[in-house]
Amino acid sequence: MKELHHSQLSEQELTMLERRLKTKLKPYPDKLKYDMPDHGFDFDPVSLLIDESERCLLVGRINGELATPRIMTIEDGELKQRPAFSEHCRGKLETAEGYATKKIVRLHPYEGKRYELIADIIDNDALELNIELRVSRRERTVMTYDTSTQQFIIDRTDSSLSTVEDFKRVITLHAPLTSLHCFVYEHTIEIFINDGEAVMSTYINTTDDADGIRASALRGQVYLKLSKYDLSEV
Repeated sequence: MKELHHSQLSEQELTMLERRLKTKLKPYPDKLKYDMPDHGFDFDPVSLLIDESERCLLVGRINGELATPRIMTIEDGELKQRPAFSEHCRGKLETAEGYATKKIVRLHPYEGKRYELIADIIDNDALELNIELRVSRRERTVMTYDTSTQQFIIDRTDSSLSTVEDFKRVITLHAPLTSLHCFVYEHTIEIFINDGEAVMSTYINTTDDADGIRASALRGQVYLKLSKYDLSEV
């Protein structure tokens, strides 16, 4: 268990967060103890804040860069984390839907290095679903869901992290996978699973030409509904 203290967040970072979220922020009045707020890599929790709507926000860094703030709630005795973001940061919207099958398909015109991707799993009769982000000929970061075990895996083996030995993280979900909400930046990926059940983040060191998104399924097919927004620098 670990405790957070707001003093670790700089004034410059606090101002940037307030501008991004369009709200005033102040230290959360109580200490919150938690266990494993992120099941991926590199996430360092920094501060608990409260906004003008009385929401509790967890702020952290991934390899030194500020992560997406997380709205923390307790629902039916379980910790939920959902992304706190403002729609003014969203740019062009692209949508698509269809089946992921055994053929690995690059999703066009879906591509980029800085975007928000929402994937709703409408129907799944496959043994395994794979979604690959920041894809080039040699690079990719892979999200895998095993339907039979309800295990969700993030794999950065091919994310150009040559000096890193820890490449995979696994979590067993409480319920079947229904949604993914991903925030992809130049050197970080954050994955919010099943409307806040879990979060998995990672630092990546992929090259600038790694901008593809791909999907596939093993032993069956998965019907996906996808929404992708470009993200501004604000």
